Amino acid sequence: MDHNYNNIEVFTTDKLVDELRDVLNRPKFKKQFPYPVSDFANLHLAACTSIKIRTKFTGFSDKDDNFLFDLALKTGAHFLITSDKLLLAYEPEFELKIMTFNKFRQIV
Repeated sequence: MDHNYNNIEVFTTDKLVDELRDVLNRPKFKKQFPYPVSDFANLHLAACTSIKIRTKFTGFSDKDDNFLFDLALKTGAHFLITSDKLLLAYEPEFELKIMTFNKFRQIV
């Protein structure tokens, strides 16, 4: 399946899918997200190119998010889209723009 939309390819990895499931199952999101989490996870997997990564990056203060930088480095990603305030404030030592989805939508 071609996962390239308007020259934008979205990548994921097993750890990210696990994190999406975990976050969407939290009580505060259950009220805001009335759909089955498994359906969203399947949609995410269908819309993304899934990549296997090895965890090597150690430069971010939240060690649980270091895998995102491994994913970005392996795929040559230009953007990391997030709403995580710690990630948004981080400036990696390699070319990667970290921004919210709304900001990304404005520039694409």
